[in-house]
Parts: sequence; C-alpha cells; structure tokens
Amino acid sequence: MPSTSERILSLRRLAPSLREPALVETLCAAGEEERPFLADELALLLRQRLRPGSPLAIAPALDVCPREQRRCLVLSILPALPGALREAARAAVPSETSAALSLTSAALGCAHESPAFSEALARAGVGPALDEALDCLARGFDEHRSEEALEAVIATCSAAGPRVRAWLEGDDEPGHMALRAAARTASRRAPISSAIVWLAHPALAGVARRALAGGAAANDRFDALRSAHLLRSPARRRALGLLGSDHLQTLCPIDACEQPDDARLNVMTSALSLRLSDKHLSGLSSASLQDPSAPVRLRAVLALERAQTARMTDEIASDFSFDSDERVARLAAGVLADARTVSRRLHNGASLSALSRSPHASVRRIARVSAPSSNAWGTDVPCPIAARLELDSDPEGFTLELRSRLASPDDVPQTVALLTLADRLGLAGAIEDELLRLIGSAQREVASKCAPLLGRLESEASGAALVAALGADDDRVRANALEAIAVRRPHLADCAAYADDANPRVRANAIRSLVARDPGGSEPKEALGAMLRDRRPHHRRSAIWIAGRTRSLGSRTDVAELAASDPEPEVRTRAESCARALDAWRRLSWTRPRDTRLEAA
Repeated sequence: MPSTSERILSLRRLAPSLREPALVETLCAAGEEERPFLADELALLLRQRLRPGSPLAIAPALDVCPREQRRCLVLSILPALPGALREAARAAVPSETSAALSLTSAALGCAHESPAFSEALARAGVGPALDEALDCLARGFDEHRSEEALEAVIATCSAAGPRVRAWLEGDDEPGHMALRAAARTASRRAPISSAIVWLAHPALAGVARRALAGGAAANDRFDALRSAHLLRSPARRRALGLLGSDHLQTLCPIDACEQPDDARLNVMTSALSLRLSDKHLSGLSSASLQDPSAPVRLRAVLALERAQTARMTDEIASDFSFDSDERVARLAAGVLADARTVSRRLHNGASLSALSRSPHASVRRIARVSAPSSNAWGTDVPCPIAARLELDSDPEGFTLELRSRLASPDDVPQTVALLTLADRLGLAGAIEDELLRLIGSAQREVASKCAPLLGRLESEASGAALVAALGADDDRVRANALEAIAVRRPHLADCAAYADDANPRVRANAIRSLVARDPGGSEPKEALGAMLRDRRPHHRRSAIWIAGRTRSLGSRTDVAELAASDPEPEVRTRAESCARALDAWRRLSWTRPRDTRLEAA
C-alpha cells in the first residue's frame, strides 16, 4: 500500500483540472493520520491558483479534515465564498444544498473558535452571505427537507443575522414545526444552558420553556443558569415568565449554598431578572447573608430592593448594612434609608443610628443624613418625620422656631426646604407674615415657592400679594402666582387677560383656568387651538400639557396633527402620548353606565 508521501507525489503529477477533485476524494477516503497532510496539500493547491474555483467542490473535504486544516481551507476560498454560498443556497439541487451547509458550518465553526478568523470573515463580507444562505435554506425547507439546515439555524441562533432573525420571529413559517422538532432533539443532546439562548426567538421559546420546566437534575438547573446574564433581555424575561412562579423558584433554589461561587452568583443574577415572589426573594437574600463571595451578597441586597415585604426586608437589610464589603454595606444602608413610610423610618432608626459607627465612610454618611433625629432642628434641613412628631408635641414652639429661621433667609436651598416643610405640615397660615415678605424676594426660587402657599390662604393681604406677583419680573413667579389664583382664588384676577402671554407657562396656566371654568365654551377652545398651532415649540408643548390635564377631547385632531407632522421630536413624542391618553379617556366615557337619576329628572 503506498505511503502518504507517495500518494501526494502521484496526485501532483495529475493535470491541474483533475488534481483538485482527486485530492478531495482521496481526503474523504483517507484515514485520520493522513488527512492533515492531504488537507495541507489541498490548501496549497487552492492558494496557488490564479483564479479561485467554486468553493462547492471542496465542501465534502471540510466535513472530514481536522480543525486547523479546515480553517486554512476556508481562508483559501474566502474571496469566492460569499457568491458560492448565495448561489448554492438558492439552488434546489440536493448536492449543492448539502455543499452550502458544509461551507456554512465550517465558516461559522471557525469564526466561533477564533476571533481573528471572525474578523477576516467580516472583512471579506462573508457575514451577510452566511445570513442569506441560512435564510434561504430555512425558508426552502419544504423543498430540500434537510434537517442539517435547521440544526445550523439552531446552532447559530445566538448570533443570527437579520434575515435569519426575521424568519425565527415570523408567525407560522412553514419550517417552524420541523425547527421545533429539531430543537427538542437537540435539547436532549446539548447542554440545557442553550435553552435560555432560545428564549429570545418566538419560534423556539416554547421548546426552551419545556426544557427548563422539565424535571432536570439540580446540576442541570445550575448549568442552565450559566447564561443568566441573557435574562436581562426583556424578550427572554417575558418568555420565561410564562412558566409560572413555581417553576421559576425551582430555577433559583434557596438551598444553593454548597454550590461553587459561579453557580451561586448565577442564581442571584437570575433572581434579579425573574418575577419571583417577595417571600422567595427575601429567602434568597437571607440565605446569602453569610456567603463568602461579595458579588453574591451584593446581588442579594439588590434582590431585597425588589421585595415589597417591608418589615422582613428591613430586618435583612439591617444585617447586610454591617457587611465587611463597603459596596454591600452601602447598598443595604440605602435600602434602610429609602423607607417611605413613617413607621418604617422609625423602625429603622436604631439601625441607622448604629451605622454612624460603621468602618465605611460612605455608610456613615448615609446614616448621618438619614437617621431620624429626636430634634427636628438638629440639622440645617429638618427631618420631616421628626418635624411632624415635634409639631404634635409642641406646636407653638415648633412654629416659633420655623418663623425665626425664615426671618433670616440667607441660605436659599434651606429656605426653600423650610417652605416645603411648612406646606407639607399645613402651616401656611402660621407663617403668613413671612410669606408676604418673601414673595417679593429677589431670589426666584424663594418667591416662586411662596406663591402656592399664599394661594391656600383667604386673607386680603395674601390676595393682594398674589395680584402684585403677577407683575413680577421673573416668569416663574408670575406663572406660580397665576396658577395659585386660577386654582384657588379665581376672583382675584381675570385669567383671560394672560391667554396671549409671551411666556408659555403663564399662558398655559391661564388657558387651563379658562378650560376648567367653561369646558365646552368657544373662548377656551379657540385659545387652546391657537396655542396648539403656535409657531413656537415651547408653546405647543405647553398646549399639549393642557389638553392632557384637562382631557380636552375637542383638541384631539390638533394633537394628532402635531404627533404626525410636528418638526420638533420632543413635541411629536408628547403629542403621541397625549393622543393615546385622550383616546383612552374617550373609550372610558363610552363604557360608563348612564345615570338613570338624571334621566328621571
């Protein structure tokens, strides 16, 4: 029997037109030890050609040659590869279809193994050709019935091109049923982690859910979560959410403490993306309290933020806030400080006070700012919870302290915070003298904050101050004063006089008052229509706000025109949102039951 070198020498004696097919046939029939040498000889022959032949002729050799030689062969036919792929994929000949599949599999396999080879394919423009070839093979499945084409689509769906992605996302494509059958077969052979990749494609999502919901072993479930980072995709989250809470909790078990670090991290990463119950999230966080991995503990605190079981969440967050890792402790302290209700803030007060001695500077800063003080005036900006408690215990003393601090408004942010606190506690009447003085302040933030508070009062002095504020130099002060008059004291001024004001907010407040006073009147309708058609974008944007707030169904046509053809993107976006809200309100008015009492009257 001739040796490998003798075979190669005899092949070299053949004519060039016969040497290539002879090499391909010899390579397919050779043993494993001879194939690398024969593949090198074939690659050398292809590179020596002045004109590249059809890559389809060497397609059978790509299925049997070793990995390194396969990469060399693909590089040798790279210039002619895109055209050959498109031609073979469109042909209905089974041999050419099989050759196209071999070329596609070889090119994709080499690109997956080597980033440098992937860049070479991109420079040669092979990517679109591969996408088009797979798309043609997938759409023509009824003609060639090649399962290899569907297996190639399944294997490359994580990096599918636009054509293949459109086929996968289509509705009831002819090859989808066969694709799902091939995917079910592949799911029994491939690792279960590929199921999470399939969730992004509607044609494969059902198969992926059944694979994940099946009675897989614990190790298989942890293997599936290796692709947990892909669950950040909204499409995958929606597809997996159809499983139900019981199956989702099985994917993220609480008893994962003895698993490796990467498995525990994947469990917590998945828990942040899935719709798990508050009880299960709290259980996962509690089980991770003593976890040796800081990234796992950090994700456990992030899971606590999603849980809505307030008291249980606060107790676990209190334990995490003393963590040795500063990132974990800072995030847990933030969970304690973000408590919204008074009872939760008071309950967390002891933990926040203890955190003032934390070894981490960022945690001490959160504790110092957020801990409820027994004295409302212990800081420059009083704590609302402590302020309410002190107001209940000593109303007169609290009011005197508030007025004394407003008497010297040197710090503008602190003055605005004090006025906000007074508005929140309903103390506008107690500080009326300070409000009358501050509304004439040169600081626009202070003066504009005083106008809504004066609008809550009924005295003549407060009314005169609001009317005077209508002539202020600052537009923000004028707008707030007009809004206070229009909403609470409309008898003080004629809002119609400001319906053509140059400032959009002042004009919007005036027109809103007219619409609220006479919703079906011609004057408000004309004023709102003129503002919607104004040439200034800010005025059109404010007019859209009026139409949405007053639910002006008569302006629906003008709003729709803005949504369709306004040159400003921000105006179009707001107009589209307003048009949808008006349509919803109109449908709601249709479904309301009639008031028979009015009909009887």
